[in-house]
Amino acid sequence: RRLRSRPRCRRPESPSLPVRLLVAEDDDQLRETLARGLREHAFAVDAVGDGEAAFLRAVSEPYDALVLDVLLPRRDGRTVCR
Repeated sequence: RRLRSRPRCRRPESPSLPVRLLVAEDDDQLRETLARGLREHAFAVDAVGDGEAAFLRAVSEPYDALVLDVLLPRRDGRTVCR
């Protein structure tokens, strides 16, 4: 049985660069599990544990998408999105 290789998630405009994601989750175990799973599928992932850290990263770094918990401490996910 032949194993298929994992798909690589790349930016359409720059196929050599991985898609950059910011994960914001206050549950440590869930945050690390989610980040690890996304990295295994070739996403470039930064992970933070509160809304203030997510906001500061989102305005200072170029991310392709944010994965936000709605009920984050210090700033909720909806506020970070705005």
